[in-house]
Amino acid sequence: MRYGSRLWRSLSPYKPAFVDDIYIHSEDSRILYLNPTAPDWITINEKYKPIFDLFNGKNCIKVIFSYINTNFSDEKDILIPQVKELFENSSLFKGNSNKPKNKQYKLPNSIYLTLTDYCNINCIYCYATERNKNENISLEKWKYYVASIIDFAKEPIFTFTGGEPLLLPYVFELANFIREKNCKIILLTNGTLITSNEIARKIAKLFDLVKISLDSLDENICKIFRGDGVLESVKNAFQLLRSNDCNVNILATVTSMTCEQLDEFSKYFENNVNFQPLYVIGRARHNNSLYITGEQYYNALTKNGKFNLLHEYHNKIFNFRNNPCKRCALADAELSIDPNGNVFPCHMLHYDDFICGNLNHQNIKDIYRKSKKMIELRKINVDNIPKCKNCIFRNFCGAACRARIDITKFGITGNDDFCSFEQKQILDALMFSYG
Repeated sequence: MRYGSRLWRSLSPYKPAFVDDIYIHSEDSRILYLNPTAPDWITINEKYKPIFDLFNGKNCIKVIFSYINTNFSDEKDILIPQVKELFENSSLFKGNSNKPKNKQYKLPNSIYLTLTDYCNINCIYCYATERNKNENISLEKWKYYVASIIDFAKEPIFTFTGGEPLLLPYVFELANFIREKNCKIILLTNGTLITSNEIARKIAKLFDLVKISLDSLDENICKIFRGDGVLESVKNAFQLLRSNDCNVNILATVTSMTCEQLDEFSKYFENNVNFQPLYVIGRARHNNSLYITGEQYYNALTKNGKFNLLHEYHNKIFNFRNNPCKRCALADAELSIDPNGNVFPCHMLHYDDFICGNLNHQNIKDIYRKSKKMIELRKINVDNIPKCKNCIFRNFCGAACRARIDITKFGITGNDDFCSFEQKQILDALMFSYG
């Protein structure tokens, strides 16, 4: 067989060997080879394992290609170019110099505005109840905050949250102010105040995405969780928004009472559902019976197929190739503002210990770049969190949500039992990625 090209001649003396920390996993006739540091990987059919067994630093390219030519003669014209490509470009092998790119944010690109701490319903696991409650402020003050942020961050995405942001009489005027500055806006709402086509039409025009909180189609469960009439109100709001071509998702908290209902729930809302597990924070600390473990959460989402409801990593897994995720958006891509103008590193960390500055007294640029708290939090990543730094999947999950883990009393550099969930969903995505 002729391999004779300059590429072949340059590769011939090469004896490929996997990196020392290669992770190999077999499942359902597939084999994963993962370099967890890059990260880089390939998933193959197990019938090709004998070829990969030759990548041990003892066999030169000529030996490997001759083996393919002899044992996979009917596929050699496909396999040999693929293996050449692998040797040239993959970080799976010692000596390859693909340098991982660390994700760096030069400017915050996600700004949460807690427009109000007041709400018209009383959810039994609301996490905001542990925060200080601020009084509402004027529209002009919010415009001042927003304008100063846009002047620095250019065109970030703003998220309206609370409390219930639709309680504010000027919420649409503020949204229009932001839209005129070419920024996108997301609305987080409980949906109960979207009661007419006129309101839905305004929302659809102003907001790029609407996220409505709801957890069950069972009236009794919904009544326990969120109160009388909430279920029908949200169903109505969803239909009103959809009829106005609004991009709308349902945010569903998965609990011990709802984990068997997820497929039915997702189908009702046309699969426009994002699930999240119940975390023991806020009022949920007093409702421990609703808690589920990471293992239970994984089983609930994969009950009828690995990717029926679990899409997060499956849909974006190749984005991580040689592009490690070292941390969450905390104090970096994300900032959060309360009505007093306090700047927080995350919308879940509205606590005095995490105030990084105040927009009434400081420039947002100085807060973002010079705040000691911001700088301290940005140093946290998978390479210096004790339990994360040796995890095979650390460069995919980026140590998960640091705020959630801190609030649940494990500490900002701690870990909770949802590590098992993260690991399982990442492994599933890698095993089914191929190539």
